Amino acid sequence: WTLNGLQTIVMENELLRSSVLVDLGARIHEFVYKPLDRDFFWHNPRIEPRTPVFQADIDAWLSGGMDEAIPTGHISTYKNEVYPYIGELWSMRWDYDILQRGPQEVELHLWRYTPISPLRVDRWMLLRRAEPVLHMRHRVTNLSSETFDFLWGLHPCWDVSETTRFDIPAGEMLIEDSAPNDRLGAKG
Repeated sequence: WTLNGLQTIVMENELLRSSVLVDLGARIHEFVYKPLDRDFFWHNPRIEPRTPVFQADIDAWLSGGMDEAIPTGHISTYKNEVYPYIGELWSMRWDYDILQRGPQEVELHLWRYTPISPLRVDRWMLLRRAEPVLHMRHRVTNLSSETFDFLWGLHPCWDVSETTRFDIPAGEMLIEDSAPNDRLGAKG
């Protein structure tokens, strides 16, 4: 399928529908709980998904959904290389293979080599019949003979309201950013 000219893979069962924009950093564009017709991701009403420019500021292209953030979250310099905000992969086309496409489950494998850092990122997505869960597994491989430190994470744009609640397992946490107005707590 295509969305605004971007190659898109739709994974769907009786309960969930999730679309992956292969041409836009393998962004998970939608995550819909079908019984309520509820997409849990926010979508920017002013910016449609479109092909970005590598190393552009993601905020000018952010249409919503969830992106990979690697090897950094903020613009930074490491080993004499400058890395863009939310990393290298959010604006790149990924390769993929549909591993299973049956009535019981569908499985997708996506991968991409980073153009600046010496990394390969793999993501597997599995959706089983009648399960309200999209299973994801990731692997990051350092392709160089040297140590390469990096940050990896998912950057979701949740569609939140006053009634939204996030349950986070108990533990020690560090708040890096808490916008707006230290809503999640003070930095640090």
